[in-house]
Amino acid sequence: MMTNRTTLLFLFCCLAVLRITAQTSVLSGRVVDADTDEALSRATTQLYHIGRGDTTFVGGAYSNAQGYFSLNIPNTGSYLLRISFLGYNTHEQPVTLTAGQKKALNKIALKPDAMQLD
Repeated sequence: MMTNRTTLLFLFCCLAVLRITAQTSVLSGRVVDADTDEALSRATTQLYHIGRGDTTFVGGAYSNAQGYFSLNIPNTGSYLLRISFLGYNTHEQPVTLTAGQKKALNKIALKPDAMQLD
């Protein structure tokens, strides 16, 4: 009798993990310099969930040496993607994700910041 309960509990946990994993969405893209088209390594990507009147930080990552980034998002909804890199203008882009969606964005080209220091 105890083995049946243990087996059922194990199966329930496995199904719960599979269900959670199946609903995770992935947002990916590549960050490049707008003028040279060169990859921007270590660009900061941040994702904010847009709710009723507020914005909540969901997660972030750095782009790799080739400029690619990938974010795992556990919930569906409307988000704001913010990408920044020192010496460049910050890029903001609204993104809508559904359960289990793998959304690959086109190249995101950051423009150099024209402000000069004295």
